[in-house]
Amino acid sequence: MSEPEPSPLRPAESVSPLASALLLLLVVAAAFVAFLPTLGAGFVNWDDDVNLTNNANFRGLGWANLRWMFTTTLLGNWIPLTWLSLGLNYALGGMNPFGYHLVNVLLHAMGAGVFFLVARRLLASAFAPSRPAVSPSGNEGDVQSLGGWPIALGAALAALVFAVHPLRVESVAWITERRDVLCTLFYMVAVLAYVRGVEGGRGLGGGWRVAALAAFAASLLSKSMAMTLPLTLVILDCYPLRRQALGWRRLAREKLPFAEPMRYGRRSSSSLSTTSTPARLSPSSVVSRWINRSRSRSASE
Repeated sequence: MSEPEPSPLRPAESVSPLASALLLLLVVAAAFVAFLPTLGAGFVNWDDDVNLTNNANFRGLGWANLRWMFTTTLLGNWIPLTWLSLGLNYALGGMNPFGYHLVNVLLHAMGAGVFFLVARRLLASAFAPSRPAVSPSGNEGDVQSLGGWPIALGAALAALVFAVHPLRVESVAWITERRDVLCTLFYMVAVLAYVRGVEGGRGLGGGWRVAALAAFAASLLSKSMAMTLPLTLVILDCYPLRRQALGWRRLAREKLPFAEPMRYGRRSSSSLSTTSTPARLSPSSVVSRWINRSRSRSASE
């Protein structure tokens, strides 16, 4: 009597949208609750005095305030979007530190939520060695079916570690480091848009490309740390996205809009030592030119 053939492997049970939303909510809530004690803290005498308590330039959203925010390099940083968020804090609550700490915690909680979304897609790609993370049609359901609960729980665990890790304390509890949590949030959004845009073996284009570039711009305007994004995308192309089949020339051309700000950064760095107003770093001379160049490249492709 012949032995019965082994049954084929059952596909992983997909995670329902409700369960996915609950995991996302868990990560966001954990990040928020973990840093609730910071809401009772005040300003500190480590850069908060220079940036906030002794600095009247950021207090408000008037024309003079906005001009200062987009031209200052106070303490060696050009962070106009961060200053805008702090100016909005002042407009809503004055110099009460509670509001500043609350926004820091909320930004970190949202960043942890986006981290979960990014981790889930990257894990799905990593554990799909013989097929793309989604079908060429980009069906969201295909992403959820890959790995099912193991992938979703693994991503949630990774996001929870990020959300409550002690290394996050300085960035969240220190008001001056608003730039860090704001930059991280938009950095994660840029990575998410990029990964979503290239799933299924596609090249980055259309709305996902615009979203990734816009988030990258916002991240750069929050903190210069975002300059690492182009290299991060190259690493992700190698693994877990495995996009080498598209050809390195195409992948490099795809990254040019992301690498453009580095050229302006190098050009303007020499001027920072001789002038307090970095003209080349103003929105009209950097961000606008960068967006125009990105549009022209998109039209030519």
